[in-house]
Amino acid sequence: MKKRYPCLFCLSFDNPFTSEEHILPRGLGNVLKILPPGIVCDRCNNGELARLDEILTNFDPIKFLRVFHGIENRDGKVPASKHINVDMAMINPGHLNVLLKSNKSDYFQEHEKGFTLSVVGGHKLTNAYIKKLLRAFYKMGLEVVYGDLGARTAHAKRFDEIRRIVLGNCDFSGSLAVVKHPDLEQIARIRHHVIPMKGRKVSFFDFYYYGVEILYGMEVREIGDDENLLTGKVDIISASKCK
Repeated sequence: MKKRYPCLFCLSFDNPFTSEEHILPRGLGNVLKILPPGIVCDRCNNGELARLDEILTNFDPIKFLRVFHGIENRDGKVPASKHINVDMAMINPGHLNVLLKSNKSDYFQEHEKGFTLSVVGGHKLTNAYIKKLLRAFYKMGLEVVYGDLGARTAHAKRFDEIRRIVLGNCDFSGSLAVVKHPDLEQIARIRHHVIPMKGRKVSFFDFYYYGVEILYGMEVREIGDDENLLTGKVDIISASKCK
């Protein structure tokens, strides 16, 4: 008889398990990386995990790329993207409407190859907001572990703290490394690596979305700008525990 496992996140057997779970949010265009019903309970899937997916899809760099590339949401519509200095909307496929809100010379420059547009995000990177983003990435990471290594590994005690973090049940610190790769192919993906880091083998993740790469770990959550796994221009976004 096949062993039955509890919910991947809350570890409960008691809630319904009728819905599938998108590893990458559906709002990012994901229709392939999906966990079938029976792995994540409906309470987690339709509650905290759905809220974390929304936070990630509305993260300013991601939201900008969703609109720029015409990525439809679950309702089949391309969302508009409103920022401090610019509003964007995909009117028709390949037709992007850009509304500049102030002196365009401050952030819009034309050149021989086209133009450069600097977008000012509306979310301040506060400690609380960065933690919400980290939780959204940890949620994807644990689901990738399930898909790559199976239920036994994903339900191991080594990931119990990550479960509590994702569900908002404990304080934590952590960081993301953000790298721009404008010349790489235009895809959306997340990859799982098991690497030696800080003296032990840990799960490390490489999330790529249309030219922006975000790297992070779960068991070792702090990433320094001197890590040998980082190449190119890197921005480190970090959150610390509340004192």
